[in-house]
Amino acid sequence: MELHTIQFRPIGGSSYFRIPETLEKSHAIINIKNDDKKCFPWSVLDHIQPKSKNANRISQYIRYEKELNMSGIAYPVQVKQIPKFENQNDISINVLGYENNEFFPIYISQHKGKKHEMDLLYLKKEGDAHYCYIKHLKRLLSRTKNSGKAYKFCRYCLRGFTSQRVLEKHLKYCSKHDVQQ
Repeated sequence: MELHTIQFRPIGGSSYFRIPETLEKSHAIINIKNDDKKCFPWSVLDHIQPKSKNANRISQYIRYEKELNMSGIAYPVQVKQIPKFENQNDISINVLGYENNEFFPIYISQHKGKKHEMDLLYLKKEGDAHYCYIKHLKRLLSRTKNSGKAYKFCRYCLRGFTSQRVLEKHLKYCSKHDVQQ
């Protein structure tokens, strides 16, 4: 009998690394340059305290760090800790992943109608992981195949829709299921 073991590494962000060039060129993502395993709160603060210049610099957000209630949440923030963060702060967060030039949902918030609603991109590279703030979801996902001239996107399946009415009709059914990959 052979027994193989590996170290368990739960999904969670850490520190800055350069994102793929195709994502960088979309100008839809803010990639905060951090080295402190706090990419999650810095990305959240970019949404709450948007900056027009140097938005990728950590120095823009340090003074706002105390605005977030991070009690009981360890760094690097794991995806399973996001619901706790949402409850402690008036915010809902959706997390998308990206591998092999494809986007997929990782976590979709059940908290609707919060003061802040935002999307994060979770990336992995050579054993490291990192959260980035998605500033323009439509711009980011419109670059994918089969998106056509999408008006809005369903965060559960990332399918594009040409009107709000059609999206709402779709969400009645799609939101009943777990995220689709």
